[in-house]
Amino acid sequence: MSESATTSEIGQVIELLKGIDKRLDIHIATTTERFNTLETKIEGVEKRLEAKIESVEKTLETKIEDVEKRLETKIEGVQQELNAKIDGVPQRLETKIEGVRQEVRSLDENVAELSRRQGATDTRVWALLVSLFLTVTGLLAKITLFDRV
Repeated sequence: MSESATTSEIGQVIELLKGIDKRLDIHIATTTERFNTLETKIEGVEKRLEAKIESVEKTLETKIEDVEKRLETKIEGVQQELNAKIDGVPQRLETKIEGVRQEVRSLDENVAELSRRQGATDTRVWALLVSLFLTVTGLLAKITLFDRV
């Protein structure tokens, strides 16, 4: 089952193989060129993406720093307001306490004045009661002793 091949047939096969080899070489060269072109494009895209990512990172960092600064400013403002309010509390309390003290002094003075007035009123009431008692006693004595007049 083996057929013998002639030299011309073998030469034709070798020529065909050489043609196929040349086409393979051309195809390999074309594929390698395309691969290199794609690799170059991919590298360019990677560089652009990295540049965009770096740009976005810088923008975000800038925005974050800006937000942090604004927050710090607001926090400082709130702290200053709170400190001002806290510092004002003792003064307001002292003012209110002083007002209460003055009212107590005024009430003490009023009580002393009322006490003096009450003492004077008590004296007058006793004087009135004594004079009424003497008058009633005198009238009773007159009616009893001198009823004919």
